[in-house]
Amino acid sequence: MIRTISLTSMAFAMFALLAVGSGPLLAGVTRGALNKNKYGGKNGKIESWQKKGGKKTHGGGYDSVPKEERIVWFVPDAEVFEAAANDKQPVILYFPEEDLDLMDASVELSGKDIMKVSDESAIFVMVEYNADRTPTFNDGSKIPTSKFLSPNLSRDYNVAKTPTFIVCDWFGNEYERYTKIPTEKDMLKKIESVSAEMDKEDKKLATTLEEAKKALEAKELKDFFKAALKNLKTGIIGLKSAEETIKLYRQVCDDARDEVEKILDERPEDGQTRLKDMSKIYKDTDVEKDIDDALDILK
Repeated sequence: MIRTISLTSMAFAMFALLAVGSGPLLAGVTRGALNKNKYGGKNGKIESWQKKGGKKTHGGGYDSVPKEERIVWFVPDAEVFEAAANDKQPVILYFPEEDLDLMDASVELSGKDIMKVSDESAIFVMVEYNADRTPTFNDGSKIPTSKFLSPNLSRDYNVAKTPTFIVCDWFGNEYERYTKIPTEKDMLKKIESVSAEMDKEDKKLATTLEEAKKALEAKELKDFFKAALKNLKTGIIGLKSAEETIKLYRQVCDDARDEVEKILDERPEDGQTRLKDMSKIYKDTDVEKDIDDALDILK
């Protein structure tokens, strides 16, 4: 069954505000709230807007699988991802074959055990494949954001073929990818391992974060950025060490911006020289453009 959750633009804006690369998704929606719309739409049927011309018609695959073995599927709404974050539940993204009827696609993976997991402890999201690879808007920031916020999950998760299953934590970080229908046993095992995988990844980030902290204490900003950017480039968010890295990186960048503003306000004789020195240190960081703009002003 497919659960459809309505979403207003205001709700999405709130979700985006809470989630943009500054910490765990501070969700207000829980799975319990989603369960109030358990069947969604028309008694759990796939809505007409989800059916597109050219797809194979419903071939009976769905009806051949007992109800107690059918995974509970959600559509990729912000409220669904909020609920996963609030309840700390893994998220499984499924991009079915493009020409397959969505109801039949929903039972390609099935079984009593995985149905129970999908109904209680993990969020299964069916995403219609989108071949559009037009780049998203990029403000140039090195700070990663949750891919769950993307209007094109196929692009931002780099899905090259269907079917594809992606196992994520509740922040949107990826831990496993299947490019064919996995067995129920394999999928359950991977879902169970998500928490351990998160801890393992966090320890890796913590090692690099410690390097960044030591460099900052020694006032070696180039070394600080080398370490901090290594963590940021992983694209991982939400994990403790990832968020601490982001917080520290932001603070250093904000301090640099304060210094740039002070130079512009006071216009000291060595202003250009100081900015040029800063441009070397802050190259390829979020402050680089601020420094370049300040140099243009002082010319």
